[in-house]
Amino acid sequence: MISEHNIYPSFTKEEDESSLVIVLFGLPGSGKSLAGEILSRNFNFRSYQADSDYTAPMKLAMQENRPIPEEMRNDGGIDDLTGRLRRLIYG
Repeated sequence: MISEHNIYPSFTKEEDESSLVIVLFGLPGSGKSLAGEILSRNFNFRSYQADSDYTAPMKLAMQENRPIPEEMRNDGGIDDLTGRLRRLIYG
């Protein structure tokens, strides 16, 4: 179980904290959102949840435990998500 007491940043004060990117992947209900909230609240990380960027067909595939086919990935969903992440990271 993830708690506020067992998450520590891996950088020192001398390092540029803005260059650190943490990506959380995992099964639904595994605690990704909680971990993101803890990092955001306690260590001033920006938190971004990509779930809202998935297309309707992608969400359906995930709900049905089906892989997301290549044509779905190339239909703008993954490219849009990648672009949003780049803007969040690099400004």
